Amino acid sequence: METSHHPEDTTLTESCPKQVRTPTGASEEATSATDTVDIDYAGRKTFPSQKSQKGIEKASTSTSAQAGAISNATDVSPDALTSEKRQNPASIAADVDMLLAPPLTPFKLKLINRKLNYVMTMMAKLESRAREGARLEKEVASLQRSLGTERSRRVRLQRANDELQEEVHELGRALSERVANLEQYEEAARLALKTKDDFEGQLDERRQTQNALEGKLRVWARLVAQLESELEELRKETGGSVEAPKFDKRKRTSVAIRLKEEKERRERISLSDDEVAGTSDLAPTEAVDSPVPS
Repeated sequence: METSHHPEDTTLTESCPKQVRTPTGASEEATSATDTVDIDYAGRKTFPSQKSQKGIEKASTSTSAQAGAISNATDVSPDALTSEKRQNPASIAADVDMLLAPPLTPFKLKLINRKLNYVMTMMAKLESRAREGARLEKEVASLQRSLGTERSRRVRLQRANDELQEEVHELGRALSERVANLEQYEEAARLALKTKDDFEGQLDERRQTQNALEGKLRVWARLVAQLESELEELRKETGGSVEAPKFDKRKRTSVAIRLKEEKERRERISLSDDEVAGTSDLAPTEAVDSPVPS
């Protein structure tokens, strides 16, 4: 940008302010005061002639009108700085183009400096937001990975839980079967104990029967011995003419005959048991009292 043809070139090095970052929410009074001081200072030092003074007054009038409009737009409350117009790059570029239009004054340079500071501030904020956005994107990606890992872990846990539930159901069914088998075993054990008690009762009865039979056998043995002694005495008295009854061996060849004889023998034994019970005590006395044949 060429500025050598403007009369303000001799005053730029003296009246141009330093590039200091000023807050965008400065008050309107400070802006207007700075505007007046800069314009008066530039007019007194650069243009002593009346013609130049009139040109400066005319330029300063137009510049003051532009600066007033810009200052009214710039010197607002901090809440208005965040509005859509101030944050619009097209609006900022239009303001800068308007400020760069000749004549170029120190006040315009100050306003341009403010615009540049505002742009740099916005760029710094955007860079900070970009860094924050990148950090948040990384965190979101990390959280998404963690979420995927957690979901896969929950899926594995759910699958393992389902398998454990199935195993629990299987164990429950097996336990129910074992309980049923145990009940059957207990019932079988009770039946076995009952059978054992029955067998023991039958064994006691058989022992009693055996003892009774042994007692009867002893009685029969004494009776047989007594009968044999009597038979021997009869043999001696009769001279050996008394013989024991003989059985026909041909009868024993038939099984039916044997069974019949066995049945008859049991009947005779059952009849003789009653007789033995009543005559066992009287038999020796009768044997002694029986007359001896001469």
